[in-house]
Amino acid sequence: MNPSKKISYTAVFTAISIIAVVGAYFLPLSVFPFMLATLCLLITLNKCGFMWGFLLALICCSVSAAMFPTGFVYIFFAAPHGFVCWLLSKIKLKNPFIKYPLKYLILIVFFSAALVGIYFLADAVLFSTALPVMADIVGGYALFTLVATVIFIAYHELFMAGYREIMKLKVLR
Repeated sequence: MNPSKKISYTAVFTAISIIAVVGAYFLPLSVFPFMLATLCLLITLNKCGFMWGFLLALICCSVSAAMFPTGFVYIFFAAPHGFVCWLLSKIKLKNPFIKYPLKYLILIVFFSAALVGIYFLADAVLFSTALPVMADIVGGYALFTLVATVIFIAYHELFMAGYREIMKLKVLR
């Protein structure tokens, strides 16, 4: 792909990502705008390369830092999820008995690290967090993490199914 196309892709997807991140600040259900921003990041990473994807993530992280505390979901979860998806797409293993357990192990480690990061950031900055309350409702932190991980795996599979469908479109060629 020539450099002008890479700049164009990055600029358009950066604008869409910024609109999604800012929209997530004002919308009551902010999962789908972050999913859209992550999708833009993943498309940029695959079409333009790491440098352009990193530039998109850096710009969106800068904007989302101003959208405290909602914007930190992009910084700690959505942007790293895009990079993890991109790295997982680079794993070329043919044996499904190795590929899929490795894929899910990487996703579980990533999500656990993101959850711990959000927990400690919220605890340090806000001096209180809803995670212990939610953990008590579910039945303890271990059970809460297990339920959240299952939800995250479902989120990831839905995200990747949407990504595969979008990549089939002839618009992005």
